[in-house]
Amino acid sequence: MDALVRRLVIRIVLRACGAAAVLAAAGWLLADMPIAGALAGLVLVLVWELSVQVRAAGELSQLFDPDAWPGGAFSFAELPQQLSDLETRTEEAEQRLRKVLKALRSTARSFPDAALVLNDQGEVVVSNRQARRLLGVRKRLDKGRPALKLIRDPEFRNWLQRGGKDLVRFKSPEKPDSWLEAQRVPYAEKQFLLLVRDITTAVLADKTRSDFVANASHELQTPLTVLTGYLESMSEDEEFPERWSDPVQHMASQCDRMTRLVRDLLELSRLETSETPPGFAPLNMMEVLGDAVQVAMARSSGQLDIRAEIKSQRPLLGDEAEIRSVATNLAINSVAFTPPGGEVVLRWQANGAGGRLSATDTGIGIRAEHLSRLTERFYRVRGEGSPVVPGTGLGLAIVKHVLTRHEGNLEIDSKPGKGSTFTCHFPTKRIGDE
Repeated sequence: MDALVRRLVIRIVLRACGAAAVLAAAGWLLADMPIAGALAGLVLVLVWELSVQVRAAGELSQLFDPDAWPGGAFSFAELPQQLSDLETRTEEAEQRLRKVLKALRSTARSFPDAALVLNDQGEVVVSNRQARRLLGVRKRLDKGRPALKLIRDPEFRNWLQRGGKDLVRFKSPEKPDSWLEAQRVPYAEKQFLLLVRDITTAVLADKTRSDFVANASHELQTPLTVLTGYLESMSEDEEFPERWSDPVQHMASQCDRMTRLVRDLLELSRLETSETPPGFAPLNMMEVLGDAVQVAMARSSGQLDIRAEIKSQRPLLGDEAEIRSVATNLAINSVAFTPPGGEVVLRWQANGAGGRLSATDTGIGIRAEHLSRLTERFYRVRGEGSPVVPGTGLGLAIVKHVLTRHEGNLEIDSKPGKGSTFTCHFPTKRIGDE
């Protein structure tokens, strides 16, 4: 008899004898019928074992089902070969996985940008080779260190603490004459990827272009002043022919437009190249907004309801000329988008959480696809069924640069047909006491 079958029979017999003995004792004690108890015990054990074997037979029938195996019914003789094939396939899968991991490591090493995986606390989890070259990150020593201790630039710190939206430029911690640009990318649960690339070449090219524009704008000031002076003299001369009146007025208007463009270009160039931080002089916001209202009313020719609202007496601490430029450009921008009969409100609010300088209009509104580009220089919005809104396209670019210098940011809320609100947010340290 096969050893497996013999062990199975012995196990069943032992279980039956034990159950019979227990039931016999119970029958003798309860009803003085030990033989009936023993027989009942044997029957119970046999029924139980039969049900177990039936269930096992059902499972084995599925195991030996020819449809369940590619080569026909399962055979114990083929088990070693099946295990060998399984081991071979496992080894092949491991080899493929090793190749993929090797390719990923090679890609990470050759990646042109610095890559840092940071956890939700801003600590370094993984870094690649370029991170060591551009940022000086040491693979093992800096693992677990906060990124803000590795990159101490104020621009980068403010950007990362605000959530890392958009892109940020900052000077390289390894090479002070180099510029880097960082981008925050979602990576995994409670982790994100920080991508940093060298943009020194682009920054130098942009500086060259800015220098050229600044120099050209400066050189244009003199001829524009001469032309404007002659045109004013001609228009005021009583003997000047009437038929030339309209052309002269048109030329004067274009000279005025060129003068504003040159002035804005020079202001933008100054803001971009200035390394002197703005001061903390307390500004009378009533006067600042009042002057902006006067300029906006002159620009609208009195066709709009323009007013200022002061919701707080706490002053803004900053550079007066730059903040006046912000208020004036916001007001002029709102005027440009508001048809006659509309309303423009300049508002100043401040509390313990910071300050807000805003311009709200009831104009045509701006479509969502334009909002992200409004602060680009020379970018102007084309309205629905209307020509490009007049202006130099530099006002909001100037606003953005001034806010950056004052550690603030610009928020734009606009819907077509429902007007717009441009809000400048200033941090608490830029707000003075009443």
